[in-house]
Amino acid sequence: MNLLNKYLLFCFLLNAVPIFSQRTEIKGYVKDQKTGNPIIYATILNMKDNGNGTTSNSIGYFSFANNSDQVSLFVSAIGYHDTIVKANDYQTEINIPLRQNS
Repeated sequence: MNLLNKYLLFCFLLNAVPIFSQRTEIKGYVKDQKTGNPIIYATILNMKDNGNGTTSNSIGYFSFANNSDQVSLFVSAIGYHDTIVKANDYQTEINIPLRQNS
């Protein structure tokens, strides 16, 4: 294989990397464990993706782009215990119950 062919193969492989990496959306709801009521303004961070995350809205819903194959969410809200939720890369909708502080 001559130098030009090696260079062309290298360029092709370098450009093919974004094709194989998947970007998924993580979404779901944060709710009170006992009542099932939505928890607004909960913080949801993906610890495996440089802290990428968001906050829940007025109905407890959240969504954000995930660039990692592993999902490990750190979830916190005022008046509730912090929790860590792990999921696989195929699980794109996650419902998170939080337990109130006593």
